[in-house]
Amino acid sequence: NFLPNSLAGPGRWSLDMAMGKSIEFMEGKRIDLRVDAQNIFNHPTPSNSSMQWNARFTSIGNPDFGLNSINPLGYLSTKGGHRTFQAKIRISF
Repeated sequence: NFLPNSLAGPGRWSLDMAMGKSIEFMEGKRIDLRVDAQNIFNHPTPSNSSMQWNARFTSIGNPDFGLNSINPLGYLSTKGGHRTFQAKIRISF
């Protein structure tokens, strides 16, 4: 049994990484450096597919079954999830 919204969109994954270094340069004074990276392998994250269904009349002359021809059913229109970096410097005294 599936829970509600368990099949909402395509599968996606991302690998994040962080590195840090602490440098003490005088007694009681310290510099902390940190770099965070999100999606380090730069895998695309697809958007949810368009699931638009129009309630139009379907006849033999118009056999489109109510599908929207502008956004076809299941079409992945955009992707995201680009690689991002963030750097932090903290000075403690």
